[in-house]
Amino acid sequence: MGIGRLAVRAGIGLAGAAVSYWGGLYLTQRALVFRPINEFPEQGSSIPTKAAPAAEVRDKVMVDHFWMLSCVDACKLEGISIRPRDNWTDAIVYYGGRMEDIRWLSALASHCPHLAIYAHNYREFGQSEGKANETNIVDDAIQLFDHVWQHSGAQRVHVVGRSLGAGVAIQVVAKRNEAGSLSLISPYDSIVNIARKKFPLAPVSALLSQQFESHQYAADLTVPVQIILASDDKVIPHRNTRKLMESFTQPVKAHIVPATNHSTVATDPRTWEQIAVFIAQTESEALLGMLG
Repeated sequence: MGIGRLAVRAGIGLAGAAVSYWGGLYLTQRALVFRPINEFPEQGSSIPTKAAPAAEVRDKVMVDHFWMLSCVDACKLEGISIRPRDNWTDAIVYYGGRMEDIRWLSALASHCPHLAIYAHNYREFGQSEGKANETNIVDDAIQLFDHVWQHSGAQRVHVVGRSLGAGVAIQVVAKRNEAGSLSLISPYDSIVNIARKKFPLAPVSALLSQQFESHQYAADLTVPVQIILASDDKVIPHRNTRKLMESFTQPVKAHIVPATNHSTVATDPRTWEQIAVFIAQTESEALLGMLG
């Protein structure tokens, strides 16, 4: 066989391998972006006891399980709220990561005892119905923010997003400037840019429909923003967080939580203490602005 035919066959083989590789990436992209879990298998209307608040604050907060119907397609979404029994003024709306069942959040009551916290499980996650994609996740997230803003009684509503949820949170605040502040835990500039490093031989920008281009929304934000990073994050490289920070047109505060990784930073008390401090600072600055 001539060299020319060998080259042609080799080229066809490489092309076939590339098409197979790209096709596999395209077909499995939802699983790469969303990994729905039900961490607490108990079904029903009550919060699983595994996620109960710490004993020292159990009598100081109310933990409620609720259902939210999507305004778009009436999809049933599972939610949780943790509210102080005493007077409170500010609330947090939290958007979780790609493998996060938000019912664990009731354990955070000991870290933020003076703040109400609201969250919901994305479609497919926990007991929520439907199929997750970028569009409906953001629509649902905006609906949750609007509900808390309009009906919770909070004077100010702050947004917190972690990992995948950081991309959700940025889009929510870009469309809802009523937010009091935005805290991002392990954020990224773009899922496409992260995928390029993981799949260097694939045209990921053309293949991925779930792109979460956070950097495109950063310049539009006017609310106070802080970024919290794990000291050792193997999932969201710090370079992608730095690229996102460069996209903001306002100063952004950044904090690294020592001895944490991508998973542990979300539950570390220091993370939530920093969020509470940041919220208090924004309250003081807003008050000074009104007086000045």
